[in-house]
Amino acid sequence: MLELRDLSLNYGSIPAVRGLTVRVGPGEVVALIGANGAGKTSTLKAVLGLENAKGSVVLDGVALDKLPTPARVLAGISLSPEGRHVFPQMSVEENLLLGLTARTRPQAGSLTQEMYALFPRLYERASQKAGSLSGGEQQMLAIARALMSSPKLLMLDEPTLGLAPIIVSQLRVIIGTLKARGTSVLLAEQNAEMALACTDRAYVLENGKVAKEGLSRELSQDPAVRAAYLGLGEGDEE
Repeated sequence: MLELRDLSLNYGSIPAVRGLTVRVGPGEVVALIGANGAGKTSTLKAVLGLENAKGSVVLDGVALDKLPTPARVLAGISLSPEGRHVFPQMSVEENLLLGLTARTRPQAGSLTQEMYALFPRLYERASQKAGSLSGGEQQMLAIARALMSSPKLLMLDEPTLGLAPIIVSQLRVIIGTLKARGTSVLLAEQNAEMALACTDRAYVLENGKVAKEGLSRELSQDPAVRAAYLGLGEGDEE
């Protein structure tokens, strides 16, 4: 579904992403894990055209390299950004409707009801201002808003940041539901334990490059990954 080939991105003279090659298959959930500053968010921004990157971005066989961000959204990419960025003075439903595109606007009613079925808490709070929601509810709203464009690929940037463990567990369930629906997901996440538990494959990023890649269940048992990202030494129990 998504293929990044030799992707590179600099901020001035500072390299943020260096020769990255990443693939996400149809209906696959793939993680980018790594410490803060490893290049995860920069990669997602490059995919969506929010930053000027070199290399190739191919979605469902179509090269997007020369397309601006709105065209990439219409092609089927959507992002739930780090920090949620909901509009606090607008209602939950108004925030959802902002996720519509020219292609999905005729389906506004059915898509809204679909989101309420997927996120029942949002239905209960449909008329509330988004700023009055808890952090976990705002995260659900940000994901639901991103899904209103019916994307081929949903990108989630640090969705567990600042959330309580019980909400993190709920997000794992939501990601599993999206996978069951056939949505391809690219998850950028510092919480490696959560990311490896709910994805098919993962790429470990260090200094903008892929340090390791493989099946998530295998990486979760890799001694170097366990020590660096899970806080576990060899033989330690999770």
